[in-house]
Amino acid sequence: MMTPDDNELLTRVGPGTKMGDLLRRYWHPIAASDEMTSRPTKAVRILGETLVLFRDALGTFGLIGDRCPHRRASLLFGMPDGDGLRCAYHGWRFDRAGQCTDMPGEPPRAAEKRRVSITSYPVEELGGLIFAYLGPGPTPRLPRWELLAESGLPRDIVTIDVPCNWLQIMENSIDRLHFEWLHIRFHNFALAQSGQEPRADPSREIASHRLADTYEETEYGFAKRTSFRRPDGLERSAILPFVFPTGGQTGLPRAPCLQLRTPIDDDNTRQYFYTLYDLEIEMKARLRSQLGD
Repeated sequence: MMTPDDNELLTRVGPGTKMGDLLRRYWHPIAASDEMTSRPTKAVRILGETLVLFRDALGTFGLIGDRCPHRRASLLFGMPDGDGLRCAYHGWRFDRAGQCTDMPGEPPRAAEKRRVSITSYPVEELGGLIFAYLGPGPTPRLPRWELLAESGLPRDIVTIDVPCNWLQIMENSIDRLHFEWLHIRFHNFALAQSGQEPRADPSREIASHRLADTYEETEYGFAKRTSFRRPDGLERSAILPFVFPTGGQTGLPRAPCLQLRTPIDDDNTRQYFYTLYDLEIEMKARLRSQLGD
């Protein structure tokens, strides 16, 4: 049984906390690439830190502290310049490593002599997502998950900010009972309240569909194996992998969904739903359905 002290240890993710230090040793998604097309900067809150993601004039992403150390102006209003970002207030320029490289109005080579810098973290783009690493060096390689590395297929990226800590979301992923009540019974209740027909029969979905859940440790985390009985009476099983510390995969074979959770702070988490669609498999499935096979 988890004690209050255990809960404090596992859910506090700010700088200097034990869990925060551990989570900083992993890459976390901080934005979808499409979010950076309309403007060059984006406010980012991750692991209790407030930062600014920016795209420089060369098209490369950087992640730095959100305030210029000169007058504490917000770098969210910064202007891309070369491989850096200029503060909108006095034009101080910071490169992707957080180093100030120019100080307008100051003596020549002032930036070089004073060596002013701000927080910076490595970022990398993969599969339409932008990831950040906030831990110590050397920076590990960003994992090339199959869904993210796949190219040429349509995808959806949906983000939701959830007012709970990261551990609550991960615990929910392996919670079998909420599937019955939230996704079936409450869903039907909500449909009935709006005058719509139920979409699922609880007696069929629960009593005969799902037989058992088991959990297996793996080298990357653990896997949830669900045994179920199909309408034709055949028994099958599905395996849902969960990647330590905050990743998991769900969805259908023709539309797998990678779920990644980024801790915002101690009490909030951003969840990314990354769904990849195989159009050829989808079209074949629809054709079989139309033919009644």
